[in-house]
Amino acid sequence: MNRQSYPKNMKAFAKTAFTNAYNALNPYKLSDLWTVSSLLSCIEYFDAFEDSFNCLFPTLNERKISMFDKAILFSSAREYKDKCFTSKKLAKIFNSLNDATYTDELSDENKDPNIKFLNFIANLANSQFQYQNFNILIYLARAFALYEYFPNIYRDKLKDKHKRNFIDIPVIFNDKFGISIKQYLNIGFALFRLYNIKYDSFLKPNEKLRNEIIKRRQEETDISFLQSKVLSNIIDN
Repeated sequence: MNRQSYPKNMKAFAKTAFTNAYNALNPYKLSDLWTVSSLLSCIEYFDAFEDSFNCLFPTLNERKISMFDKAILFSSAREYKDKCFTSKKLAKIFNSLNDATYTDELSDENKDPNIKFLNFIANLANSQFQYQNFNILIYLARAFALYEYFPNIYRDKLKDKHKRNFIDIPVIFNDKFGISIKQYLNIGFALFRLYNIKYDSFLKPNEKLRNEIIKRRQEETDISFLQSKVLSNIIDN
């Protein structure tokens, strides 16, 4: 379906597409899905050091990963489920997420504070973390200042200013996830270093395939098949 054939009610169309995406994740083991998300984030981030963007762009991009993470959060995937997640299933889900991206905030109309907070966390990585300087220390310092340091020292002023719309990020984050934002960032730094090592060891796209993708992109020829092959090699192995 091309964009010209989309229904007039784009918001409803996008929400339906997103619902299809997260329902498709329901039969899978939760940790497997987060592992796939981590692999995708690792490739998207570290491969961008080679060029201005990763070799799987636009098939793989920050927004797509953020939407995939949100779909995991909304799904009923659980640890006891054992269906094998494959690259073919990812491709179908990505197709749904492509349609879902035609609206920005999929659950703005939902008044449930739990849903709003899940939306906030799901979007956090790409709205605040991804577009910063590549220096990991700057990432961590800015995130700590925004979500831990300033909210704590200016809590009373923020509460007075925002009234009923005030969100106590450090407190709610700890209540929801059982760790503080500082602990979360410490874990993130450890994972960053681990991903860096793993990317260089076995996640880095095949050099021959990568060069062919770059060549075809420059020639403005189709690269989707080659990109799918790279993802298949990583996810299915």
